[in-house]
Amino acid sequence: MTVGMLNEAVQNVVDELDAAGITALTDIRNVQPPCVLIDPPTIRGISANLVTLDIPVIVVAPPPGNADAQTWLLDTADTIMATVPVITGNPTTLTAGQMEMPAYNLTVTLTFRRDP
Repeated sequence: MTVGMLNEAVQNVVDELDAAGITALTDIRNVQPPCVLIDPPTIRGISANLVTLDIPVIVVAPPPGNADAQTWLLDTADTIMATVPVITGNPTTLTAGQMEMPAYNLTVTLTFRRDP
C-alpha cells in the first residue's frame, strides 16, 4: 500500500522526534508516559500537491501532575520546539483508559509538498 502525502507528513514529524530521542506515537492505545502522542492533523489545502498541516503533538508525563511532571513536560516541549516548528502550546490533561495524565498540547505547523 502506498503511503499518502498526509501520512508521510505526520510520519516525518514522528521520525524527527524519534531522532531527537523523544518517544513519539500515533496511537493513543500505545501511550505509556513519558512519551509524545501525535494526533491527526488539521489540513489546509493550498493545492492538490501542497498542504499546510497543523499537527497536535501532545507531550504526556506520568501522573501525578506535580512539579516533576511539569519540569519534564517543559523540558520535552523545549526539545520539540528546537526540532520541529511549534506555533502554540498549552497545558492540558490527557485521558487514556481510566488514567488522567499531565500533558502539554503543542501545535506543529508545516507545509508539505507531494512528490511528483
